[in-house]
Amino acid sequence: MSEFRLKRLPRDEESMKEIIEEISKRERAEEAGVEGEKYEEEHRHEHEDPIHEQLHIMEHILAQLSQLDAKLAGIDRSLSELSSKMDELVRISRALVKISLANIIESRDARKKLIEDVMEEI
Repeated sequence: MSEFRLKRLPRDEESMKEIIEEISKRERAEEAGVEGEKYEEEHRHEHEDPIHEQLHIMEHILAQLSQLDAKLAGIDRSLSELSSKMDELVRISRALVKISLANIIESRDARKKLIEDVMEEI
């Protein structure tokens, strides 16, 4: 009798049925004298239904799209954060330009107005 090892026991009924079916198939194959590679070949041919294969491919593509969607969502969040930080940087830069102008301008009224504008923005 061939060995059939499980790393862990499945908890759902469907998986248990699949395991029992697999064990039964292997036992029938041994009784009929089919072993090793021949059994695997026959088993492989059972699952080469084109619809089954397409379904498997589509599941794989769906999983990849899901991963891509998660990565794109992360990129979108990062871009939003970057955009808001750049807006803040522009605001601070404008305030610094006004302060620099206030230090250059000799007119007290104009200087006072620039400093008030900066204080309002902050």
